[in-house]
Amino acid sequence: MMMKKNEMITPMQLAFILYPTVMATGFLALPSLAASYAPYDFWMIGLVVLGTGILSVAAATSLHARFPRMTVVECSERILGKALGKIIGMLYFLNLVHVTGVVSREYAEFVKNNFLIKTPMMLVIVLMLLLVSNAVRGGVSVIAKSALIFTTCFVFPLIFLLLLLPDLEWGNVLPFMSHGIVPVLKASAVPQSWVSELFLINFFLPYVSDSKAGMKWGYIALSAVSVSMVLINLIVLLVLGLDTSNKAYPILVAFRYISIGGFFENLEALLLVMWVAGNFVKLTVFLYATVTAFSQCFGVTDFRTVVLPIAVLASVFSIWDLPNFSVMQQLLVKVGTFETPLFMNVIPLLLLLVAWLTGRKSADDGGVGG
Repeated sequence: MMMKKNEMITPMQLAFILYPTVMATGFLALPSLAASYAPYDFWMIGLVVLGTGILSVAAATSLHARFPRMTVVECSERILGKALGKIIGMLYFLNLVHVTGVVSREYAEFVKNNFLIKTPMMLVIVLMLLLVSNAVRGGVSVIAKSALIFTTCFVFPLIFLLLLLPDLEWGNVLPFMSHGIVPVLKASAVPQSWVSELFLINFFLPYVSDSKAGMKWGYIALSAVSVSMVLINLIVLLVLGLDTSNKAYPILVAFRYISIGGFFENLEALLLVMWVAGNFVKLTVFLYATVTAFSQCFGVTDFRTVVLPIAVLASVFSIWDLPNFSVMQQLLVKVGTFETPLFMNVIPLLLLLVAWLTGRKSADDGGVGG
């Protein structure tokens, strides 16, 4: 489907789309998960995952440079042939709709268990997916404009963590690297899979007004993710110390510690703002990528016609085989750690290798397609 000029997005808008795509679900559970492996050094994982992020952005932008009007689904057919390319496209669709469902469940688990205790889980999921579906039906320009607003709402509450400065115990970072780098690498296993999701930039680059600047802003988004991980983990460590790994949502506990003059208190509601805003953008990105993969794989001329059916399918995945929070966590740690990098790093790099060896590239350089 051809894009209209007013549906093009700017490189900066692309960065606003990408940042919560990685951080929206990760910032809550990340400190607890990482602290279980590296209790004193888990704040460093934001630096370790930079390598995976660079690989993801480089793979996405390299595919775009070689096939400028195509997503990974379309260029796989050009590289591998129609039959094998269709299979790859179908696998991407199945992976993306599954992840969309899991992210929906992550979102609903926190909202229900901490704020809307008596609200049915499915209702929380369906209401969010309905909002996300409306944004996706509006196209990339609506997604980008929404991201500018909601990413700002996502980032702003982090400023209030600075109110914890008087309570920080800097001795909690010691002993530094007492067990070497191996525990830090283990703690980085799950976060690196989240950072690999930056590859989804590939689905938006065909609509960026300046592709080279889009690549630059992709790396800027990666840098912002890395800095955010370091700061959030460091503040949680300095507040909670070794108790971090015992908390399901350490940053929620950190927000509850904030108390200035009896006025700034009970700020955990700000965390709900972050959670809703960030997950709206993340789910919008994943649902858009899912719908795009399906449309391009099966030749759907207007992707808007399949948005709602695919959103319904994602809601089924959000409940199917995930009976409780513990099972969901095990899925994220034991399956997601390998599944996400497979689709966001390994397959794109293999496609690039085959394209380079065979000399395959886009048939023409003109226009902007979708």
